[in-house]
Amino acid sequence: MPARPHPITTRRIWLGICGVLLVLGIFFRFYHLGYKVYWIDEVNTTLRSLGYTTALVEDTLLTGKPFTVADLQSFQQLSPERGWDDTWNSLRGSAEHTPLYFLLSRWWVERFGSTIVVWRSLAAVLSLLTFPALFWLCWELFQTSLPGWLAIGLVAVSPLHVLYAQEARPYSLLALMTLLSCASLLWGMRTQRWHSWIVYGMTIALGLYTQLLFGLVAIAHTLYILLMEGRLTQTVRRFSVVTAGAIAAFTPWLFLLAANLATVQRKTASLSEATPFSKLVDGWFRVLNQMLIDWELAGWNVVLVVGAIVATVILIRYAPRRAWLLLVLVGGVSFLGLALPDLVVGGERSLRVRYLFPTALSLQIALAYSFSRSIPAKTTWQQWGQGLLVVLLVSQIASCAVTSQKNLWWNKSRPRSTYYQPVSAILNQATNPLVLTESKVSDLLALSYWLRPNLMLQAIPSPEAIDISSNSHTFYLLNGSSETQAALTRQGYTLLLLYPLTPAAEVRLWQIQP
Repeated sequence: MPARPHPITTRRIWLGICGVLLVLGIFFRFYHLGYKVYWIDEVNTTLRSLGYTTALVEDTLLTGKPFTVADLQSFQQLSPERGWDDTWNSLRGSAEHTPLYFLLSRWWVERFGSTIVVWRSLAAVLSLLTFPALFWLCWELFQTSLPGWLAIGLVAVSPLHVLYAQEARPYSLLALMTLLSCASLLWGMRTQRWHSWIVYGMTIALGLYTQLLFGLVAIAHTLYILLMEGRLTQTVRRFSVVTAGAIAAFTPWLFLLAANLATVQRKTASLSEATPFSKLVDGWFRVLNQMLIDWELAGWNVVLVVGAIVATVILIRYAPRRAWLLLVLVGGVSFLGLALPDLVVGGERSLRVRYLFPTALSLQIALAYSFSRSIPAKTTWQQWGQGLLVVLLVSQIASCAVTSQKNLWWNKSRPRSTYYQPVSAILNQATNPLVLTESKVSDLLALSYWLRPNLMLQAIPSPEAIDISSNSHTFYLLNGSSETQAALTRQGYTLLLLYPLTPAAEVRLWQIQP
């Protein structure tokens, strides 16, 4: 009978697998970096970082006079006429988005150029920094290296982290600041040195300037300190001092947010739309799927729910209290902080997985710890655990491989981005086209990446002001309102629907025929 493998052999095998997963994760983060659709959220990143505003674009181009795609694209390129003060003023006008990532983006493109690859490479590099931060946090939590390496393996090929590492948005930075703040909190509690507490305070301030929702992480940390200490100790005092300092550092932006509250509420109104409870539950199952494997499982998503519950139970049962309590609070508060308002006042905040990176990271660390207990495989249950880990990792790798070949995925908002390719193909092949449009600035900027530079567009100031008497152009109507369609019909024109073949999509393209 063959001897059972020595435990260190199994451990080394898994450490080697994690090393391979890390290499794969780095590859997926940079592969086809410029291939994916550059959608409206990303063009808004570029617009704000370069010091432009939608109002400036509207006042310059959307005046009712024809302009070219090249004119549009000039607002997506670095200009010596737009300095850092313009960037700051642009960011102040969008107070719902805290400025750190956008300021970093401005610095980044000044050094490496203003291309899609460069804009996205910042998020990819920040995503790479999450690996050492993740290992540090796992070490502070468990004081052993295996859970950290398994967590790195899981996060490296996580479809969620890969997708947002390839998007010019602040979510990779949010993940990084979540990990650094949690790790430095535990470091401060362990060493009780002022420099470690000051580092923690800096991560909280930077996290708040990364995204407003990071405030939920800070709340979770406060609850953690109160529950762990239970009375006024040196830890509580030092935590209070540095947290107060971080909040003071963030106060100027809070005043700006309060001064622009009406504008912020208008821009975020879509998050507060009434959502049926059944849709919320289905959405939460889908969000969990997106966090872990990103495969369509329909009703089988319940398997992932059971897996998440089992991992949490194992974490609470076997991990030190200081470890499981922090993960449960960070993950739970970040989710409930969005889910409870959805349940009480309505909305779908908790269905946006990009807002739930702290929850996703907490769950992935819990899974890593649970799987680490199955190494070495001495019992049947441990063997099953390793088998499930292999299934999870293979599912993640397969998902990353599939999405790496797609130029459009769910994170780019299919309803708002699907039309770029088919509509641009029609317009780019047309003879001397002039496109009349009522599209918003961000939609036009995103579409402009697909159009030839000399193609002409013209905003419609009002349906009554439409004049297409020129015979030198082939006229098209993009995203025209029902009023505009009716006005053209009254003038004797026929609207030939070119995209889509049925009028069900949000964006439509017609050719205007005499």
